[in-house]
Amino acid sequence: MSKKDVVPMFPTSEADTGIITTDLAQDLIETGNAASTGTVNYMKFNKGEWLFGVDNDEVDDDEIMAVNPASFTIGWQGWQDGSPVNGPVVPISRRGELPAEADLDPIPAGDMNGWGKQLGVSFRSLEDQTPLQFNTTSYGGKQAITKLMKEVGEGLKAHIEAPVALVKLSSDNYPHKKYGKVWTPVITIVGWADSTGNPVEKYAA
Repeated sequence: MSKKDVVPMFPTSEADTGIITTDLAQDLIETGNAASTGTVNYMKFNKGEWLFGVDNDEVDDDEIMAVNPASFTIGWQGWQDGSPVNGPVVPISRRGELPAEADLDPIPAGDMNGWGKQLGVSFRSLEDQTPLQFNTTSYGGKQAITKLMKEVGEGLKAHIEAPVALVKLSSDNYPHKKYGKVWTPVITIVGWADSTGNPVEKYAA
C-alpha cells in the first residue's frame, strides 16, 4: 500500500500529524454510541469472559485490540425494575459538563433503582478492524478503564507519535464472602501504534 493510501485507524481532522482532537471525541459520543447505526459491536464482561455483538461472541485471549485515545467517556446509567435507563454521557475531556446526579430526572420506585456512574472506551480489533464499544457501571470495570485511561495519558505524554495503545483483554478473580468468586476485567497494554494502527517496535511492552 502506498503512503497516500495509508489512513488513520481512528480518523482525525489532522490525520497527517496523528493528533487526536476533541471534535473527534464528540463525534464518537454522538455516532459511535448510537445502537441504531448497526456499526458498533457492544462489549460486555460476564463471569470472566469478554463478549461482543448480539451473538455474544467471545474475544480470543491472544487477540490484540487498539484503543482509541479520544474515546474515553463518563456518564450516567440508571436502572428501573432491572432494566437499564440511558443517561447523559460526555467525553472524559469534558467531564465538567456532566450533570450532577441531583440534576437528573428521578427514577420511579422499583427494583434496582437509581443512577450510577458509567465509564466507556472504544477498541478496534487489529485482526479484522471490528469496532468495539465497552461501557460499564461495575466497580471492577470502572477500575480497569480508569487504570487504562491513566496509562494512555502517560503514553501520550511520552510518545505522541505512537498514541494508540495496543491491548489484550483478560480477567482475574477474587473470593467474596457473600458472592463467592467475583470476576474482574483486565486490560493489559502490550504495545503502542501510530495513528494508522502500525505498531511502533521501540514501544513494545
